[in-house]
Amino acid sequence: MAKSLQIISFIIWLIRCFFSIWIRLGFRLIYGNQKFRLPPITNQLLLLPATVIAKRIRERRVTSYEVVHIYIERTRAIQPYLNVYVDERFSEALIEAQEIDRILDAVANGQRLLPDEWTEERAPFLGVPFAIKESMEYPGFHNSTGIAARKDFISTRTATSVAHMLKAGAILLCNTNVSEGCMWFESRNSLYGTTNNPYDLTRIVGGSSGGAGCIVSAAGAPFAIGADIGGSIRLPSFMNGIFGHKTTPGEKRNSFI
Repeated sequence: MAKSLQIISFIIWLIRCFFSIWIRLGFRLIYGNQKFRLPPITNQLLLLPATVIAKRIRERRVTSYEVVHIYIERTRAIQPYLNVYVDERFSEALIEAQEIDRILDAVANGQRLLPDEWTEERAPFLGVPFAIKESMEYPGFHNSTGIAARKDFISTRTATSVAHMLKAGAILLCNTNVSEGCMWFESRNSLYGTTNNPYDLTRIVGGSSGGAGCIVSAAGAPFAIGADIGGSIRLPSFMNGIFGHKTTPGEKRNSFI
């Protein structure tokens, strides 16, 4: 009996190897070598953690405008390869960054006091750009969750989690692609298409917060907000090689996502 099981296991292994070889060959013939095809990272700011960027902005070692501009240029550069974002507010983000810089410069020159809402404790991400998931509401952004019947739905309110980040001083850049109905383990839908993996353009990014995971992995944003019930943060984090955190249920409100 034991020998029979060993023979069966060996046969299954051979079959798996056979199909694996042909599948990989098929992928290579269709797509070619798509690994590591993204434009190279040329600015080291793109590799810094959000907390370090925030500290440098407060210390005036770098301006918020410079940081936001660099991330916008990076996001634009990777979009043709990854199809990662849906809506953007790049112009508005730059204006907001300039206003933050104006006030911080005035504080540094002793011309005014730092606003109470901008203390490091209340606004730990002051001037740092971020991205959100398409299923999270923000005025003027699509909120279809990848469902064709909702293709014309435009948000008029702000999701609670997004509002918290804005209150913490962060600057919103864009919203990112999701799986259809936020119910699948790949970020693909009939409205926005497929988001590709930054390490290999023939591979998936996971779901449903796949676009959020992808944009962070590709250095298009220092961090992004996702949502997770059955793995929607954890799967994209794993597939894109980044850290993802699912908060304890009940700790944060999920209004308007």
